[in-house]
Amino acid sequence: MPRTRPTVLSIAGYDPCGGAGLLADIKTFEANKVYGLGVISAITWQNESSFEKVEWLNPNKIISQIALLLKKSKVEFVKIGLIENVATLHAIVHYLTEQDERIKII
Repeated sequence: MPRTRPTVLSIAGYDPCGGAGLLADIKTFEANKVYGLGVISAITWQNESSFEKVEWLNPNKIISQIALLLKKSKVEFVKIGLIENVATLHAIVHYLTEQDERIKII
């Protein structure tokens, strides 16, 4: 059965308590009747009251996750959250627009 809801990709950090980042984005997408896909840009060690550290994924690992999802799904929108630096952001945006210049990036 084809999807009738828009498909949105979130590229964000993984907050294990679900209050922010990828898990929060997916919950928000679902609440708004949007089909959400997720790509991890960073892994955090935190809970609701304490942040200990972050491990960044390099641009190649982020783009590899995106590439696999785009092979199967028509993504209309991309929401970008926690990214290590401008160079990583540029690499991701460049890759996305090469795949589909009409893609909307938030």
